Amino acid sequence: MYGWERLVLLRHLLDEGLKKTDIAARLGVSRGLIYHWLRTGQLDRELDALPTHRTRVTGPSKLAPFEGTVFPDSRFAPAG
Repeated sequence: MYGWERLVLLRHLLDEGLKKTDIAARLGVSRGLIYHWLRTGQLDRELDALPTHRTRVTGPSKLAPFEGTVFPDSRFAPAG
């Protein structure tokens, strides 16, 4: 994801009337990315609202029900 500063600069350059090709060259991104930002409405979002990062919730593993029953003896335990 690109920073808010880059999106604000993109909005400013569009308001100045620069071509999207020139803006892409100035920002160092592709024209397709410029069009993607415009198409998805990323420039029209509230600039003060920072995106929240999602955290992954870890659940039990698939093997959790079988812990201790798959290898009950110590044959497969690490040698030591």
